[in-house]
Amino acid sequence: MHSAPQPDVVRREYLLRGVVQGVGFRPHVANVASRHSDHRLVRQRRPARLHRGSGTAEVIDRFMAEVVDTLPPLARVISVTHRQLVPLSDETGFRIVASRHLAGVRTLIPPDVATCADCLADMAEPSNRRYRYAFTTCTNCGPRLTIIEDLPYDRPATTMRAFPMCPACTREYSDPGGPALSRPADQLL
Repeated sequence: MHSAPQPDVVRREYLLRGVVQGVGFRPHVANVASRHSDHRLVRQRRPARLHRGSGTAEVIDRFMAEVVDTLPPLARVISVTHRQLVPLSDETGFRIVASRHLAGVRTLIPPDVATCADCLADMAEPSNRRYRYAFTTCTNCGPRLTIIEDLPYDRPATTMRAFPMCPACTREYSDPGGPALSRPADQLL
């Protein structure tokens, strides 16, 4: 059973539509959430991005404004809607819920994008594990439209599922706030 929330806490659910699949949106939201410790919970679902947040109205407004104002390079938000939910006091921290397939849902898929400067630098650095690896890509570059087979846009729904990742890449892929976020913010957002 949920306990009673603080009186000034509100809870909202946001739906963001646009190019939000396969463009680094999850790491972006994780990065923004890490700067908003006063925001109690964010959850994302696909194919449109669905966020639930608890906190004061001002806190949630600031958080969502930063999410939309500092999008990753390939992301485009064409509409944002929200609805009020009943506040729950036991929602804490930040988490991203698993994607799920929703029959009949449509979303915009980004085009394939040329390899970015950061990935080219990784490929040129002899000490980098991606040195001379021709298939290096990140959330800011690489194939999208030509590899997707189904929604939600997750690796298992692309032709990449046939190529297992090394343990280090699996850790990076599974951690939205991981090493990829160590690059300067202007290169990520």
